[in-house]
Order: sequence, then C-alpha cells, then structure tokens
Amino acid sequence: MQTAPKMIDYLSHCAGPYGQHCAGWFGPAHHPYLAAPVLAIGVSRVSAAVGGVSTADEIRSFDAAEVAEAYLGQTNAIAVSSFCGPHGLIWGLDLVPAAGLNRQHPLAPPLMPSAGQRSGGQSHCCGVLPQKSGQSPSSLSVSSDARQVAVLDLDPLLQASRSLFGTVDGRRFPLWPGSHVPTALRTFCDKGPAHLFSAIAIGVPADRRRDARCFVEDVGTLPSDGNDDQRRAAALQRLVSTVLRVAEQQRIVLESVYCGVRDRVLARGEFGCALAAIPYFLLAKHAVPGADPASLADCSLLDWTDRVKAHFVDPM
Repeated sequence: MQTAPKMIDYLSHCAGPYGQHCAGWFGPAHHPYLAAPVLAIGVSRVSAAVGGVSTADEIRSFDAAEVAEAYLGQTNAIAVSSFCGPHGLIWGLDLVPAAGLNRQHPLAPPLMPSAGQRSGGQSHCCGVLPQKSGQSPSSLSVSSDARQVAVLDLDPLLQASRSLFGTVDGRRFPLWPGSHVPTALRTFCDKGPAHLFSAIAIGVPADRRRDARCFVEDVGTLPSDGNDDQRRAAALQRLVSTVLRVAEQQRIVLESVYCGVRDRVLARGEFGCALAAIPYFLLAKHAVPGADPASLADCSLLDWTDRVKAHFVDPM
C-alpha cells in the first residue's frame, strides 16, 4: 500500500511530545496523524440487585474492553467522526506494513449490488458481486464505479495496533495516561445471556490525494438463529454494505474494504461492553527506529518490533 503523494515529506511530524507514549492528535490540519483500529469485548460481573443493572456495571465493562486487546486504558476518548484524510496514516497499512494485508476475509459473504455511485452524471454499480461457480467463499470482491474492490481481512491491522500499544500486561507505546484522544468510537453494553459483537470496516479510496478513508464501526448483539460463522458473516455483510453506501453518497471510488469482527457470549450474571475504536494520535518518539521517520514507510512490522523493543514501556 503506497502512501499518498508527498506523504513521506510529512513523516518528520508524525511523532508526538513523549518518548515512550503516543499522544492524542489535535494538531494543524496540514500535519500528519495516525489511526489504529481496535476491537474488543470487555466483561465484568453484574453488581446490581437481581434483574437490575447500574451505571457502575457499564463503567467496569467499558474499562475492561479498553484493556482486553490492544491497550487503550487510562485515556479520555473523545468520540469523533470517522474519516481519515490524505494526511492520515493507518498503522500497519501505510506505516510498518503488517503481514497478510492482501488476505481476503474468510467470512465476508456475497452481497446484492447496491445503488450506484455517480461520477460525471452517470451511475455505476457499487456493491458486492455474487460469487461465481467454483469460486472460493473467501474470494469476495465488490464493484465500485466499474472497479473490482477486494474485501480484505482487518485482522492484520488489529494485530498491528496490539503490536504498537501493547497489552495491559505488556505495554509498548501506549497512549499517554490521562490524555484526551479523538476516537472514532462505538460502544454497546448489555447483560447476559447475550451474544455481543463489535466490528469495523475501512473503505480505502482509489485516489488518496482527494478522498479520505472511511471508517465504519458497528456494535450490538448477534441473533440466536444460525451458527456462529453465519452470524458473524451477517454482521460483516451489513458493515460492508454501509461502507459502500457511504462511499456512494460521498462520490468516493473505493479500491478495497478491510473488515473484521469480534464477538463473545455472555453468561447469566455477566455484563459486557462491545467496543469498536480507532484513535487518532501521534506516535511515540522512541517508536521511530533510529529517529529516522522515513524508515517507517519501508520497515515491516516484524523488523520495526525488533528495532524498537528496547524502548517499550514494559520490556519484553
């Protein structure tokens, strides 16, 4: 994945003020910023009386979700909209690319074509194409303005976020404690028995110079009918359809869509929070190998980890 033209010139501004911590981005419009997707389900025990739920249950489960996967703890998330512009860089995609970025999603099902995008007064097909006979279930593509748009697995980007921020028991370059962080954010809380899910899709435009990446987050409960994979596939179908519709409404021609989902069944007596979050931030200074920002464009995620691991908040 290539960065937008001249983006390499802006990499010197991608680091924030802290050595071992990332920082929420509130900088000038022309400065670059990073984004990193996180999906998690946090679970706690219901504390209220039988049949009741308290705000404390929601707080505990939300805090559990913040540290269940990539570490987002001790921060003040500010919910914002979900577009990552030409100066925005996705960690693991534009910088330190993760392995498996071109892997098609194994669960994403075919969709019926939706209404077309308009370009120059003409309407084009914008939807997921039905699979051809003999085509692998994972070989899914969509049509957008007469283009084939691959539906790809978000998991490599989720793992990249974990590699950057670390975990609650092994913090790497987490966000500065107590910092305010603009975040594309959705949460949903419920008590068991229930089947919670959180999902994210990222629409990647064909022209990064003029269009933003579109983030769509979805959270809620999965239905009881069908098997687990069918339920997850249905959630992804809604998500990809939404990305395509947003692209159509914004007249954006898409190149690819990354999508992923996490889910968990809550037992009776449990309270859960489904979290889908994409923080906008600046990188920790020590997360830049050799203090050379240009290296971030060429360094693989594995190489990056090896070069900066000595600076993790919690040593490996």
